[in-house]
Amino acid sequence: VSQSRYKPKVRKISTFKHILDISSNDNNAVYFFGGTSIFLRADFLAAGGLEGNYYIYLEEEDLALKMFLLGMKIKIMYHRNYIAIHDQAPNKNFTDRRIYLLSNRITFHHKFVSNIALRLTLNFLYLSLYLVKFRSISLILKALNRAKSTNALIAPTHVKTSKLLRFLTRRYFNI
Repeated sequence: VSQSRYKPKVRKISTFKHILDISSNDNNAVYFFGGTSIFLRADFLAAGGLEGNYYIYLEEEDLALKMFLLGMKIKIMYHRNYIAIHDQAPNKNFTDRRIYLLSNRITFHHKFVSNIALRLTLNFLYLSLYLVKFRSISLILKALNRAKSTNALIAPTHVKTSKLLRFLTRRYFNI
């Protein structure tokens, strides 16, 4: 057996200059986090953990919204550092990543947006942005197809429109 057939796993080492802390009494909270984060197990489980049907992209936003709905706040602790050692992402195909990102956005809307008009509007805006940016109908069709199959696996947790808009406003504009 040739040794060249067996490649060692590539490890990625990332250094982060802050730790995200959940605190219910901090007014300087943020409403989104991404990538590597540290949580108390009880808080993570109380919020339902990460949604496994996203595969990549948006699982953090899903968790952040669930934490927001539970009244948890996420705080960036700039005076703490940590190092994360993890596997390198196996797929560098950016077309596939765009498909996952768009389909996950549609799935996120399916899961949380109870107002059908708002859900359709948000999906239309994202689909339009993708069409303008990437000029690929096939990418959009693949994302829609993936979202359709993923949505069948996820029970909607529709959120009151006012709460969802408050979260999204704070998430996108940090206000």
